[in-house]
Amino acid sequence: MPVTQRHQGPRQQHIDAICAASERLKYVPPIDRRAFLHCYYAQADLEDLGQNPHALAAAALSHLAFAATRAPRTAKVRVFNPTLERDGFTSAYTLVETVNDDMPFLVDSLGMTLMSMGRAIHATTHPLIELERAVDGTLTSLATAPGATTVTESLIHFAIVRETDTDVLKSIEAALRDTLRDVRLA
Repeated sequence: MPVTQRHQGPRQQHIDAICAASERLKYVPPIDRRAFLHCYYAQADLEDLGQNPHALAAAALSHLAFAATRAPRTAKVRVFNPTLERDGFTSAYTLVETVNDDMPFLVDSLGMTLMSMGRAIHATTHPLIELERAVDGTLTSLATAPGATTVTESLIHFAIVRETDTDVLKSIEAALRDTLRDVRLA
């Protein structure tokens, strides 16, 4: 066994497997994919998320693609059921993704909104990532440290009980947008 693998714990090995799986995906991210994946899953409970590195890589890179552009001080929200054709992966769950400036109570507020709508949460991933964006909101780089041109962004990914009714998906998305607006105002 190579020396580097001998000293890695199971967590690091799992993230490395996610990074390796990501190399087989077609999406070419605007920032370093391995660094992003390490940041994305650094604090995640990988046991809750599952053991399929390909699905975890695809989900994270899908979230990154969604985050690739964002106007300053605005939140992005999407609620969807990924398909192999469109997203490169599938999930037994409906996925909720948000991209927002970091601020207190985001996960709790969104979680309470989902629960009040009867949407059980299976798993949550909530990386806080230092990102640099161009003036037009286009993602330009992953920052290794906070700086004058970086913003700490909150990327939240929930896996909720699957919902296929498009009207219900739209109502969940609208409720989450309202929640993020209220958190920003507070």
